[in-house]
Amino acid sequence: MIAHPPQVCSLTQPRVSSVWPGDLKASVEVALNKLLHPIRKKSETPELRKLSNTAYPDPSKTSVSSELDNEVNDWTREETEPGDTPITGG
Repeated sequence: MIAHPPQVCSLTQPRVSSVWPGDLKASVEVALNKLLHPIRKKSETPELRKLSNTAYPDPSKTSVSSELDNEVNDWTREETEPGDTPITGG
């Protein structure tokens, strides 16, 4: 008796042609949620929540960005002395 090699499914010719994109999306969503559930549970601990908040602070609660914007604006603002003529290209 001759052993036949297993059939290989090609990506261009799926084995089941009745898979619709919406069905595939829903199935992948369920599978990913099953995989991610233990990780999400673990991240709900107070220690990891504190670590996450420290690593990724809420931008609305920090004033560093507005202070930096003010410093950049001060640095880039043209300050001319009275009687100075700005240099223009041309």
